[in-house]
Amino acid sequence: MISQKENSRRIAYLVTEDWYFCSHRLTLGISAKKRGYDVDVVTRFNRHRDQVVSAGLRDVDSPLRRTRMGPLGELLSIWRLYRLYRKGQYKIVHQVGMKPVVYGSLCALACPRIRVVNALGGLGFVFTSNDLRARIIRPLLGLALRWLINGSKGKLILQNPDDIEYCVQRLRVDPEKVVLIRGAGVNMDTYRPEDIETALPIVMLASRMLWNKGVGDFVEAAMLLIRSKVQARFVLVGGLDEDNPLCISEVQLRAWQEAGIDWWGNRADMASVLASANIVVLPTTYGEGVPKVLIEAASCAKPIVATKVAGCKEIVRDGENGILVKPGDTEELAGAILVLLNDPQKARQMGQHGRTLVRNEFTEASVISRTLEVYEDVQSLQA
Repeated sequence: MISQKENSRRIAYLVTEDWYFCSHRLTLGISAKKRGYDVDVVTRFNRHRDQVVSAGLRDVDSPLRRTRMGPLGELLSIWRLYRLYRKGQYKIVHQVGMKPVVYGSLCALACPRIRVVNALGGLGFVFTSNDLRARIIRPLLGLALRWLINGSKGKLILQNPDDIEYCVQRLRVDPEKVVLIRGAGVNMDTYRPEDIETALPIVMLASRMLWNKGVGDFVEAAMLLIRSKVQARFVLVGGLDEDNPLCISEVQLRAWQEAGIDWWGNRADMASVLASANIVVLPTTYGEGVPKVLIEAASCAKPIVATKVAGCKEIVRDGENGILVKPGDTEELAGAILVLLNDPQKARQMGQHGRTLVRNEFTEASVISRTLEVYEDVQSLQA
């Protein structure tokens, strides 16, 4: 049994996948440990268990899976998560992503001592898509979120004002529950400008290979430019996410390679990869928070072309450090890329503005400091 003293500083991070925790929350977990918290990482461990353990954090296998397991399977995973929360005697649970937020908040309601920090990196497919499935699920999920968040002893971290407005105005979430922390931040010493000479300028999209990340639109825009004899190299960087129904198949990616679009696959050295690009593109239609890759690209002083959607608008200031285009408009996307390819000086100036923006508003240190303040705030809430 964990003692009362230990329980008062015990925190669990509930995240569906270990790679996401390591890319977005590992430094936060390490900082929480340095602040005196006992830190558990509750996730599905695949390749990054050693990285978590070597950081001094405790690895706990999660009963949750991103993929649907059927009604009985989902109920069983909620029951197992409840037992894990009870056994862990956590003071705080920091739940990241829609499924952890919903399932974890439900379990936390049955554990009166737990204080909850929920974090959504965007509202995702259900609240941003016009797909029939999304429209059917949206009212039920919205009702569940309102009940769980308003009823929790904790806070909801959102990454952009559009998502806050949606949650407060349309879902009727208590505005006192909501905190704005824009993204996961970036270490500017790691992601920094480098002078890398390439035979052709590199136009890069770095993301999971998903249709709703705009990968298909990027390829279509790139093919328009290739057919117009534009001298550039178009590169996709990112791995397959086969648990996601919108995953692009390896067969399709290989076919695009045959047509002249490079695919570098998943890369661990993203600071070097982004430093090698001349332009970074993300034509997403997905409900983003603040895309981490765009913060990293801006820190590397790269001009950005992105879509006018929630999240992207936070890090890309149109005409200052990049260009914003309409989602799904591949001709406008191609035109924006061409503007930057034809005017390297303008592209460099935009990149410099982007790095200044990150220094002022998006550093990892500022995000961690604000999040640790939220932990202290929720601990003061009355039972």
